[in-house]
Amino acid sequence: MKRVDLIGLTEACYRLDLDLRSWMRLLAGLMSPELDHGVGVVGWLMRFPSEFQVEPVGPAIVVDGPSDLGPQTQAMNSNLPPQAVRGIWFSGQPLAYGSEMPGMESAFRLGVIEEHRAMPSIDGLGFKALDGEGFAISFAGPSQHVRTTTAADRARWRRIAPHLAAGFRLRRRLDGARELESGAEAIFTPEGRCLDARGSATTADARELLRSAVRSVERSRGPLRRKDPEQALGVWKGLVTGRWSLVDSFTSDQKRYVVARQNAPSLRDPRALSERERQVVAFAASGEHNKLIAYRLGLATSSVATHLANASRKLKIRSRSELARLHAVNNSAAEVRKLEVGGEALAALVLPVNEARFDRAQVTQAEREVAEGILEGASNAQIASRRKTSVRTVANQVASILRKFAVGSRTELVARLASAVDR
Repeated sequence: MKRVDLIGLTEACYRLDLDLRSWMRLLAGLMSPELDHGVGVVGWLMRFPSEFQVEPVGPAIVVDGPSDLGPQTQAMNSNLPPQAVRGIWFSGQPLAYGSEMPGMESAFRLGVIEEHRAMPSIDGLGFKALDGEGFAISFAGPSQHVRTTTAADRARWRRIAPHLAAGFRLRRRLDGARELESGAEAIFTPEGRCLDARGSATTADARELLRSAVRSVERSRGPLRRKDPEQALGVWKGLVTGRWSLVDSFTSDQKRYVVARQNAPSLRDPRALSERERQVVAFAASGEHNKLIAYRLGLATSSVATHLANASRKLKIRSRSELARLHAVNNSAAEVRKLEVGGEALAALVLPVNEARFDRAQVTQAEREVAEGILEGASNAQIASRRKTSVRTVANQVASILRKFAVGSRTELVARLASAVDR
């Protein structure tokens, strides 16, 4: 079976010399060895007014499939129920079959999938990348069989997603390749020699970091590309120190240079967090672990831990679960109610609980009470004391809840509980 050329796909993510549709067709073709199950690949762009709404951006492209696959796929995504939008697009998993996606059961139950089915397919493998600014690019291949992804598949494509997001974000900001060099902060030869630097790239430390990154990219394109493609992908970071994307630029005689262009996602946060802290917090709140955040932002894992610790101190939070709750608050999943206690005016933050959400996950009443305790930030011991049961029993109930909500941690569960509200 032909495998995806991981480095070729990564290189294509940064192709700015193609128009949007040609670029998407190129990417779909490169992904087809993994995504195509014999009925083609569809690619489309989405915009998210909120975590519960999704809107198509322009027509979809179809490679080696029926012409109605594109509009049917877009129509299906546009009509997904809110809980499916949140579960599918914000699950933190870039590669998954439809049958594996949280919230998809509601789409089947409401007939959305059947209504917009372009062919007799019962599943499909999808790959997505969110650019951090409210847009996403996605590719999928319908399947006539229910399948599951492997841990190795998910790990491999989790490293492709940051590059696709960075390339898409850069493309949205630039009008083709001609604008690339005009806004560059540094230009290097492929060997790592700095030809020009400006702005934040002028310091010796910045130039050395960029030089090292340029050399790492070149190493990934060498013999390592064929010998160990996954290791080659591992040395090509999504961003350099959370700031720069490295993109090839060619002169008229096809001489190649490497351009460092600022391309960090613009993440909103009203608190006194630094740009890097905002980025780390946003990805950590969605359930990503420090190692993946480090790869995405081109930082050391220790630096991610430091930024997260500094942000936690500023935000006065003690755990990732609290971070997920705060992230839900920032996304308007909570309300502030005014109270008066003993003549003193107080404000209470209320995270809504949707009854149907627990019904859909088929949790028991006891599990629901445990889940609500997790949402409040209580530990297993605190929940056990409140419910007059053992900590072991609570631990078993937590494991069952995580399985039923198809999440891997308390942080992801809190994000789901605090955010997945029908609108």
